[in-house]
Amino acid sequence: MVPTRIDKPHPCFVHMRLAVGIVAEFDWSHDGSQLAYHTPGPGDPLFVANGAPRSEDRPIFTAPAGLHSHFPLWSPDGAFIYFVQGRLPDKLDIWRIRPAGGPPERITSHMGRVSHPVLLDRRTLL
Repeated sequence: MVPTRIDKPHPCFVHMRLAVGIVAEFDWSHDGSQLAYHTPGPGDPLFVANGAPRSEDRPIFTAPAGLHSHFPLWSPDGAFIYFVQGRLPDKLDIWRIRPAGGPPERITSHMGRVSHPVLLDRRTLL
């Protein structure tokens, strides 16, 4: 995986591959410097990689037991990573979290079928 928005391959994908093995879904930051991704492990652990070697990879978020966390999406300003969390297939909502981690913030509360969020502009998320 190499972002198409930067001039040369970024070492981020090398460290990510060595650290976690399988990546289920991912999204590059808008400037191509960071990669948000989750693995298929329990709770779909969400990671952020910037290409720097790390002695231990710790997820910034892991969904509670029985829940899933999919489709990471960077905000245009890089301040948040949006994702879908809940029970598959139709008890899901949009959440967001800071790239450094911390408590996630719930954005929607409709507990419905949600898949592949898309930003139409800086203020509109579908």
